[in-house]
Amino acid sequence: MKRIVVFVLSAVIFFTSVITTHASEMDYVIDNEGERLVIPKTYLVKEVITYMGNEGGSLYEPKDIFIDKEDNVYVADTGNNRIVKLDSEGNYVRAYT
Repeated sequence: MKRIVVFVLSAVIFFTSVITTHASEMDYVIDNEGERLVIPKTYLVKEVITYMGNEGGSLYEPKDIFIDKEDNVYVADTGNNRIVKLDSEGNYVRAYT
């Protein structure tokens, strides 16, 4: 009996970790019919930038992001009515108002 309990608990722990690992690598989108479609994650968060020094200040209500061919990052900082340009390392370059 003790072996069965240990086996069942081991199986539950194993399958829970497999499902959790798999789920963390997946994302989803909603199709035109409102159905949820599972897809692989398209990006991973490397760093969260909230303050860009005295010149760049803080982001306020950022709503969109764009990355150009040179890996410059443009953030639509809607709360500050500007587009912020960052280099590929996340350093402030300039703002367009």
